[in-house]
Amino acid sequence: HADCVVAVPEAWIDVEAMEDLDDVAAGFRPRHGRRLTVATKYVNITRRFFAGHGIADYRIVESLGATEGAPATGAADLIVDITTTGSTLRANGLKMLADGTILKSEAWLVASRVPKLGRAQARAMATIVARVREAAAG
Repeated sequence: HADCVVAVPEAWIDVEAMEDLDDVAAGFRPRHGRRLTVATKYVNITRRFFAGHGIADYRIVESLGATEGAPATGAADLIVDITTTGSTLRANGLKMLADGTILKSEAWLVASRVPKLGRAQARAMATIVARVREAAAG
């Protein structure tokens, strides 16, 4: 499974939820002379999620990789990214907001119990199933 989440620097001790982030965004431009910047690959869902929480004064910086490093390098103030355990976020000094999960996802492998496969297809399917089981076993 993987969740798309809003994550802010751990140093932002007063920011625990989207309402707190809205407060930060509202006061950010007067204090810093620029809008709050959000690094993400997920531009459209970020815009919808922020709008749903009333956050309007921010700028998106499109990230094509290593998004979790954007705040540390000064490329952005916070991020929206995919995480499974949160360990990469924590390793980069970030924390997820309590109500900042934009979406939850997981992958499923679905197949017919009685597939009509030729030999080559059956071998390919057996290889895929074996690899999935191996990965799931750790």
